[in-house]
Amino acid sequence: MAEEVLAGTMRGKEIRRTLTRIEQMLSHEPPIKRYDAATGEALAFGPSYEDLGDYVPFLSHYGKTGRADTEIGKALDHLHRTGYRYRRGGSLIGLLSRGYDYSDMLFGLLLEARRKPSYAREAERCLAAWERFFFPGKPRMAALLLLPGTGIPLPPVLSLPLLSAEDHGMFIELSCMLHELDGKARWLRLAERLSETLFRTEEFRTRRYFPFYAGRSAAGRAIARLPPFSRRRGEFQLLKQNSNTLFGLFALRRRLTGRRKRALERRIRETLDRWLADYLDPETGAFLTNYRHTTGERGADLTCFHMIDLLVEGASSLKERRYAEAATRIADGFLRHQSARTGLLPFLNPDAPQQLRRFGIGPQDSWLDAEVDFCVSLHRLARLTGEGRYRRAAARIADGIVRHHMTGHGFRACVDIREGKPLNGRYSVKMTALVLKAFIAEREWKSINNRRSSHYYLLQDR
Repeated sequence: MAEEVLAGTMRGKEIRRTLTRIEQMLSHEPPIKRYDAATGEALAFGPSYEDLGDYVPFLSHYGKTGRADTEIGKALDHLHRTGYRYRRGGSLIGLLSRGYDYSDMLFGLLLEARRKPSYAREAERCLAAWERFFFPGKPRMAALLLLPGTGIPLPPVLSLPLLSAEDHGMFIELSCMLHELDGKARWLRLAERLSETLFRTEEFRTRRYFPFYAGRSAAGRAIARLPPFSRRRGEFQLLKQNSNTLFGLFALRRRLTGRRKRALERRIRETLDRWLADYLDPETGAFLTNYRHTTGERGADLTCFHMIDLLVEGASSLKERRYAEAATRIADGFLRHQSARTGLLPFLNPDAPQQLRRFGIGPQDSWLDAEVDFCVSLHRLARLTGEGRYRRAAARIADGIVRHHMTGHGFRACVDIREGKPLNGRYSVKMTALVLKAFIAEREWKSINNRRSSHYYLLQDR
């Protein structure tokens, strides 16, 4: 099966090397999570359950179904043993059991359920458990303690009545995907309930964006004013708080009929229109991926690929030509800065001020994950508009990824776009798998915007 998929495929050698590296890391004991691309040295170990949807579907796509089933089996075994509880850990907010850490697990199960229907039943059990845990009425987060010496969570010791677009918005789309598989009305009701809760936030009512954190009670509002929650107060961030939520609303629109569908469609249009009015510079095409309404501080970067994808979706499903025009404006603006030498793009948009704290990336630095997703977005835009120049630009990016990001041990996270000089050689197993999106999009570009195609969700960034 793997050889059939790869037969005649561009970049077949690179795809095989990538798949081999992924399997090596997953089969290592303990599994390798992160590595140094220059030396192959393992930098972190442990399972990647929270990223299941970021690597398992690619193994399956290339015929590695045995490994895909093994990874799903290990994740499900962990969830069964812990009562469907999981906590990533790390920062102070990482002490919370958060919906976002569960979303990629469910995304992976739902994608693989198209291949193996038994995974749909597992997805039902997962979402039913997580609905009780995170969405019992008002959405919440919960703090978990671990049983000493194990990764097994104890019952939640603290429930925080906080709504989060990042943690709860993604479940709109996931609920709709499960409804598409099993037809059960409860998932559609959950998607509508989450949507309405987000619509009632002050941020959405006044400025049509979805907040990092919002309290839905007096206690919740008091908690939202405390660090670390308050530092993102009043800030629009496209990826993934707002983009994932809006993708969920598009998915919900497809499941509704009549007045409910028309009402939701109006809100989607109002949201897209407001974002274009508030965050897009019509002269340069720079889209502000972050904007702090409280101070006016702003930043723009390559994660604008998600806005291109949303506009492609809006142009296709809402039949709005102006959304296609806005998508081309954003793409053209960034492509002006494509390196003639490497084909790569800077992560930070040179046409916009960078006033918000970034993660240590420089003005001439690429960021591989965003390069890959922008590459996919260009193929989506090319399919929508019929403009072959976007496919050619995407091919140049993919060439740059192979020549400058790829090593004998995997992929570098960051290089200088002017010469391809290595800057950050650290990468992860899930991000390694995601690079395959750029190669799949090259081959499958004709069906890239077809929701009935198996490639539609495989190539989505969520």
